[in-house]
Amino acid sequence: MENGIVAIDNDRCIGCRYCIVACPYGARSFDFGDSYEQEMMGANDVTSPEYGVERGERSKGKTPIGTVRKCSFCFHRLQRGEEPACVETCIGDARFFGDISDPNSVVSKLAASPRAFRLKEELGTHPNVIYLR
Repeated sequence: MENGIVAIDNDRCIGCRYCIVACPYGARSFDFGDSYEQEMMGANDVTSPEYGVERGERSKGKTPIGTVRKCSFCFHRLQRGEEPACVETCIGDARFFGDISDPNSVVSKLAASPRAFRLKEELGTHPNVIYLR
């Protein structure tokens, strides 16, 4: 995507899982279609408009079941000018999201900190997720 987020096209994914093996970050998983309905009432009533596509009810034979999943940084929320849900709901204010190329942004200042590091940067993947020690 133009914003640097790596996305999975669930309509083209054939579920071979090679990308799971190839991902150096272990950030991908396969959607077997499992449900959390027994653990949480109403879990199947909530859908997520991943990558701006409302997929509706989850059922066998309909994507994203049988395809690979990964964090989309709540792309549908970003399109509306909102932050990813994990950033908005983090009660410890431990997550930040923003434009790292803006020198006045909080994320740019945090990234410049001597505490900042990127996972597996030596692989040359140019990760945009930055952690603080």
